[in-house]
Amino acid sequence: ISETLTALTQQEYPKNNTEILVVDDCSVDSTVKEIQKFIQEHPHDQIRLLKMDEKSAGSKKAAITLAIQSA
Repeated sequence: ISETLTALTQQEYPKNNTEILVVDDCSVDSTVKEIQKFIQEHPHDQIRLLKMDEKSAGSKKAAITLAIQSA
């Protein structure tokens, strides 16, 4: 995930017109910690970590819906 976020933040598009939304679908790996660390290290990038509720976790459709609603 860090490589993906790095690639997205290095795009030559105005930062004020960009927002990166990452949805935590309650997975049990270390992805959320990596994202939180990346956000702290890149405070000028518009990156938001969204958390799904546990009953919707694991549903890609629900994750996309949450991101669209939050955009």
